[in-house]
Amino acid sequence: MYLNQTRGEISNANAIKTRPREVNPEATGKIPEQSWNREVNKRILVVDDDWMIRDMTSKLLNLLGYAVFAFEDSLEALSFFMKNDTEVVLTDLMMPGLNGWELARNIKKYTPDVPVILMTGTEKEILKEGLIEGDVDFLLIKPFRMKQLDNVVNEAFKTKAMRKPAYPGSHQMVR
Repeated sequence: MYLNQTRGEISNANAIKTRPREVNPEATGKIPEQSWNREVNKRILVVDDDWMIRDMTSKLLNLLGYAVFAFEDSLEALSFFMKNDTEVVLTDLMMPGLNGWELARNIKKYTPDVPVILMTGTEKEILKEGLIEGDVDFLLIKPFRMKQLDNVVNEAFKTKAMRKPAYPGSHQMVR
């Protein structure tokens, strides 16, 4: 698993055994243009049992200007979500404990206005059945580029803005 900084892509095609190097915008002198347009501290929950994907996705989201809370364990992530204000959830599909579908279902059960992004390396055809249920709002296929991650997260925040409760205490969707 590595981050190709030139193309902004996460991939496991040429996996390396060492930990990925720190992505530090001060060291490279390049801060992504998109990060200047972000509201400070938009909160994203990242859940993936693969530490390399979780770590690199978190770093990319930090570079884009988001506050990231990353978890390996989906049950711990759900517990955190229930106790904290998180605006978007980005979860892997295949994990021990709750898989991505189950995590999304539990999140939507309590807070239907929070967008859930499912990231997976699984073929799209296999995903159709789960997408029909409607607990997942967006799909991000691995490997993905930084721009793809940026686009899907932007869309998720736009969707959240459209789903604000009609009146305080309401969870009705406004579309």
